[in-house]
This record gives sequence, structure tokens and C-alpha cells, in this order.
Amino acid sequence: MSNQNLWEIDAEYIKHQHKRRAEVVALLLELKQNDVVLDIGCGEGYITSFLLGQAGFVVGLDVSSDHVKIAKSKLNASNVDFCRGDTSNLPFRPSCFDKITALEVLEHLPNLEMSVEEIDRCAKENAVLVISVPWKEKIPHQRHKKTGRHVPRWGHLHSFDDADIASLLPSYYALVIKKHLPNTYIHLITWLPVLRHLPPRNWLRINDILGKIRKGYWVIYKFKKVANRRRDFPLMS
Repeated sequence: MSNQNLWEIDAEYIKHQHKRRAEVVALLLELKQNDVVLDIGCGEGYITSFLLGQAGFVVGLDVSSDHVKIAKSKLNASNVDFCRGDTSNLPFRPSCFDKITALEVLEHLPNLEMSVEEIDRCAKENAVLVISVPWKEKIPHQRHKKTGRHVPRWGHLHSFDDADIASLLPSYYALVIKKHLPNTYIHLITWLPVLRHLPPRNWLRINDILGKIRKGYWVIYKFKKVANRRRDFPLMS
């Protein structure tokens, strides 16, 4: 996630965008009341807040202790906890989560393969994994203020397409669905008062229709961990 604190966004238009994205994540997870969920890179817990009412228990993990502190102050519920941790060494026992999210996380990780192995270790058989990453990003660079070196903007270290994601995950992860979010035009349309309160499913349908004209910048994948099943089919477009 970025350094932007989503709780403190003043512009209602921008806040609406993030709300819609969080609703889509919850929709794709198909949460159940007995699900134990891990939200990796939870930031200050904004998206985590959309999962609480539908899941049994949610754990938010972030590398920043400041983010974790804010998340704990914002979400004081009995079915949520936050901890500081590194994705390359997750502080959890094997096979303990039913659902896992890693939203705008993978592009930041220096130890990408190790982190994916850890995510897989903590996922139960038949667990659902939802990932979002920038789509075929041409990573921009900027000059570091102190060192003068050119460094990746926003801390993005990796660019992804379908083949990159497929090569990261073990063969027993089957793709369920892929969505591009958000379409360039959808917020201009659905911000209109008559459409502002569309149910998430309807909003997503409009996003998909407009995506035939131009796809969104972020791509979100939903995978299911299926033991002893070999994935020998291409990722859907």
C-alpha cells in the first residue's frame, strides 16, 4: 500500500474510489462468518474495516509500526488484530488462514519469491488468495533527495503481467477471476448522485463494460489453493 492514510482523505470523490475498491475486495473474497482472514500490507486498516462484519476473525499485518498503531486506534473490534511483520517471514503457523489478501504489496517486495512461499505456507487447503498489482507498469524513477540516486517512485520494484503472476504461484493455485480496477471512466459516471450508491456487484459490472474501451490501472486476481491439482490452463484475460 502507499504512504497515503486513507482514513484522512478529505476529497469525497477520492474517498469514494477507495471505498469501491474495498467493497470489490470483500465481494471477491466471498467471506463467511467462520473465515480467518489475513490482510497483508493492511496499512492503517481502511480496507480491513470492510472485512470485519463478514468474517470470523481478521488479522492485519504491515511492515510499518506507525501504520499498525493507527489501525489499532481506528478498529477496536473483538474480531480483529493488527501486528507488525515482514512478508518474507510471516509470524503465523502453517495453514491457518482461510482467506488472504495482498493488495498493492507484491510490487514493493525485494524478497518476492520468499514472500510468496510464506503466503502459501500460511494458507489452508482450498484457501482463497486475492492479489492486486499494477498492470504492466513502466516503473518511473525519481532522484532521491539525500543520495541523489535515481530510485523507483512509490517504491515499486516489480512490474507484472499475467505470466509473471502465474510464475510466482505454485501450480496448485487455480485462477478464479481477474478484474482490472478501476476503469478510467467509471468514477466520472458512478459519482453522479443517481449512481453513487450502486451495490458493489452493479458497480463492478459497469467497470467491466467500460473496461472493454480502456482497462483499469490495477489488476486484481482471485486464486484458490487446490491441493494436488496441476494448473495447465492460461490466465483468463
